[in-house]
Amino acid sequence: MKREVEREKRLPAFDISKEDLELLVMRMQGVFDSATQVTTSIEFSMPDEKFQFDSIDELKSYRQIKGRVTNFAIRISQGNKKLSVRTGGLFSTVPTVKAEADTEIWCAAALEAVENLIRANKVWYGWFVYWPLGTIQFLLAIAPWVIYWFYPPINEAPTAAYLTWFVVLLLLSIITYPNNKLLPPAAITFTNELGFIRRYGAEIGLVLGLVSIVLGLLSLR
Repeated sequence: MKREVEREKRLPAFDISKEDLELLVMRMQGVFDSATQVTTSIEFSMPDEKFQFDSIDELKSYRQIKGRVTNFAIRISQGNKKLSVRTGGLFSTVPTVKAEADTEIWCAAALEAVENLIRANKVWYGWFVYWPLGTIQFLLAIAPWVIYWFYPPINEAPTAAYLTWFVVLLLLSIITYPNNKLLPPAAITFTNELGFIRRYGAEIGLVLGLVSIVLGLLSLR
């Protein structure tokens, strides 16, 4: 009899350093039988090129990767046992960990080994990036016309209210449009070469958004 068990879990938004990446790979490899060699694959997708490394040592010896990688996959396998960590696919930006084996116990232990390290590197905006931002942006964009349809006097709202609506919509567009570069759900930071806006864009956007909302509410008084 052949049995196959597959378990997959969403991971919290995280940002790990290259040293944490090495530790993550070692922990993933540690759940396999040490008597048999494992197959390792570390893949990075950049806008203009892709990289694939067969070991963490090969990656460490290659020093040309700079900045932050937000699209990647780490796969470890040994026989019918497989463990992988990857960023979102075609229709999702959520990073996941997936284990495949012939027992549920092994899958559970493999998932826990990954989750423990990822939880220690969670980013503060994790609660925000999993919101359906695209849907919120669309609803916000059509909100003035919907409100006007049911409540025509909205046309008399102060200019500051319209300005607040525009600023919040613009901030959501900036956050969601650049392919999750500003608030990536998963990232590996090799070097801190990001510009000021890229490095503190999330904090700046949040402050501007809150200020705009407060000013808009005050203008309605």
